[in-house]
Amino acid sequence: MRRNHIYNYALTESEIDSLYHEGDWPDINYLKNHEVNVPDNYSLHANYPNPFNPTTTIRYDIPKQSHVTLTIYNLNGQVVDKLVNRKQEPGFYSVNWDAQNVSTGVYFYQIKADGFQQVKKMLLIK
Repeated sequence: MRRNHIYNYALTESEIDSLYHEGDWPDINYLKNHEVNVPDNYSLHANYPNPFNPTTTIRYDIPKQSHVTLTIYNLNGQVVDKLVNRKQEPGFYSVNWDAQNVSTGVYFYQIKADGFQQVKKMLLIK
């Protein structure tokens, strides 16, 4: 589910420069309302395609600014790849995983963000 939020922000002179023709510039402290879509909840979606060869896409949703980690594990629980490890703004994200250097099998991907944690399974077939 998506919801709309209104964010206020101050335009910088260079932003105003690109938005308005000379002579039509508003005051530099002009506030502009901007509507954006953000998710209601944290969510980790099924990867696609699944099964895959050699790449797959993983989508996830972040409802508020959070430090996000997205990690791939093998069946033994060993880290195979760390796709995301950074602070991210609210929004809808996707990341591609290139699995050319790993063997055929079942893998798990886990997201952790601000107390939220979820794991999903995927199948690599070569």
